[in-house]
Amino acid sequence: MAALAAAAGVAAVAVPAAATTTPAFAEPRFLEPADLPPHPASPWYGGPAGCAKKLMQKDPDLTATGKHYGRLNVEEGAHVYGLHTASAWGSSDINLVSVGRDGNTVTIVRWSRLGTFQHAQVADFKKTTVTAVNRLH
Repeated sequence: MAALAAAAGVAAVAVPAAATTTPAFAEPRFLEPADLPPHPASPWYGGPAGCAKKLMQKDPDLTATGKHYGRLNVEEGAHVYGLHTASAWGSSDINLVSVGRDGNTVTIVRWSRLGTFQHAQVADFKKTTVTAVNRLH
């Protein structure tokens, strides 16, 4: 899921050093995967909806499906993603991840349980994401 968060983007704000009397805020920018610190288990990557495909390439006994549940209108925005994984030996898990931004604060919320997309409490998770982005700044 860390890779999914990286795919969704990590925001960074640069403020010019000369701006000492009046705060100046630069436009938000996004880091490239190569700008992130090394990850001990897997490389970072960027781009749309690649998490499920990469999981199945790593483990042929795994079936994974990703879903984008859309953008939430909170602060500078948040996105909600779902990932369902099922193994050949019978496990089935649903994960929801959201990434939101308020100024220079990036908030990531993760929820998971046994089940499928039918078991994902998407509406409740979206409310939690809005609360987290509004509160954590």
